Amino acid sequence: MFWPFMTSPSTSLFRVGDRVEKASGYKWPGVVVAVFRTRAGEERIVVECTVPEVAGALHIYSPSQIVVA
Repeated sequence: MFWPFMTSPSTSLFRVGDRVEKASGYKWPGVVVAVFRTRAGEERIVVECTVPEVAGALHIYSPSQIVVA
């Protein structure tokens, strides 16, 4: 069953497991752990940080805010 807010793998630029970082400002290197749509239909990507000091911390980004590392 497809949860209505999940992003279809064929429509997202990012996949779970992709290594990414922020496109500008602080880098926040990490791994994509979830891709979903808000109730308004906008895509969001959850990134788990891989920097040892904060490893495991999660941030949620729009696709324009991150790039594949």
